[in-house]
Amino acid sequence: MDNRSSFLVQNKLITIEQIKEVTEYLRKILNHYDGLIKQELQELQQLQENNNTNIYALHYKYHAYVNPSLEYYVEFTDGRKINTKDDYVFYDALKEPQYIFKMEIKLYISYEDNEMDETTRHELSISLIFTESVIHFSTFNENMNEEHYNSCSYISGLLNGGEDRFSGIIKKRFWVKIIIGLAAGSILSLICFIIMLLIKNDSSDTINMLFNNPIMLVLLGWLMAFAFGSTLIGSIINGLYNALEDGLENAYKGGTYTEHYEDNYRMFNEVLIGKNYNNLEKRKTIEKLYSISKKVVLIRLLISLIILVVLSLI
Repeated sequence: MDNRSSFLVQNKLITIEQIKEVTEYLRKILNHYDGLIKQELQELQQLQENNNTNIYALHYKYHAYVNPSLEYYVEFTDGRKINTKDDYVFYDALKEPQYIFKMEIKLYISYEDNEMDETTRHELSISLIFTESVIHFSTFNENMNEEHYNSCSYISGLLNGGEDRFSGIIKKRFWVKIIIGLAAGSILSLICFIIMLLIKNDSSDTINMLFNNPIMLVLLGWLMAFAFGSTLIGSIINGLYNALEDGLENAYKGGTYTEHYEDNYRMFNEVLIGKNYNNLEKRKTIEKLYSISKKVVLIRLLISLIILVVLSLI
């Protein structure tokens, strides 16, 4: 019987807080069994002394040849490595996620019982390996089915219950960039409109002609908004998107968009370490800008309609 299992985690944004939560959960399991093993060892030693008998002749439930352990391995981008069982050392490393290349958390529990007059081995091993884009979650279980089920359900639910990597701002990235650019450009173009309005009577015939042609004036305003947004704001938005779009490309073949790159994007995760360490802040910034920009564009559209009506009546 194969007692080894692996669990798939895909298309998820994994935060340092989630990794800490997994660690704290595994620590509780470790402390539980470590307490049972130590308590029984003390009781068996007392019985051994009182009865002057061999410890293995007594009945036991949690006899361990190897102490339970929770180990941490962290590899940094500069080549440094940490291999420790100390929670504080591990948590200290998590304070600088931008320098983490890879990390592993491994729980190991093993003990025996002879309650049924025969020796039964119990073993549980849980290993989680995190890189920037991949999570490897594997387990080994022998006669610890309930603990194995509970721990795997909790960890899998925690990691798979987070935010999708391929979220709305990624799926609609083309329109998000346009809307944010238009919003920023609209503010600049409206400033230009106000200046033109103030100097209209003293300006050249070209500006007077635009005010005499409301449709052309409005179209020119939107064109200016798009141009300002693309040139002045576009590079900033693309800078926010660069790390988020890693592995995601717009592929056009024969005029038809292919979803191959989006499918491939969903296969991987975005663990907030290494170059991904501040991606959550970037996503929140984009979402906030997009939310504000949609309102700005709607207001700009309303202003354009007002300008059309007013200038048409003058």
